[in-house]
Amino acid sequence: MPVNITGEFVRYLMEQNASLPEQVAELTATVKELNQTIRELKEQLNKNSKNSSKPPSSDGLKKPVVKKNKSLRESSGKKRGAQEGHDGVHLAAISEPDHIKVVLVYKCGQEKLNNLYYQVKEQRKC
Repeated sequence: MPVNITGEFVRYLMEQNASLPEQVAELTATVKELNQTIRELKEQLNKNSKNSSKPPSSDGLKKPVVKKNKSLRESSGKKRGAQEGHDGVHLAAISEPDHIKVVLVYKCGQEKLNNLYYQVKEQRKC
């Protein structure tokens, strides 16, 4: 496809080229202003009552992140709690208690039907 380059077309392109540096300067100034605005807004977002003169009520619902100290202990690789083979500690039944308490126990819902009571001895060493 042949291109017809005329003197009129060349003048048109030269006029456009002459206006380009002005447009670039305007756009560069706009970008600088917008970057400055972004910087200021980020600074506002990062301010809270801890690092500025703002009152705590202005912090809103966003709470600052609390850094917890990480323990310097290393994991032993064992599971938590009692380890395999640990007998545990419990109260064992004894043959000669200090005192014996007799308690009457009945089955729920049947006490009216047949008055069936069981006698349980509670033996404890104090």
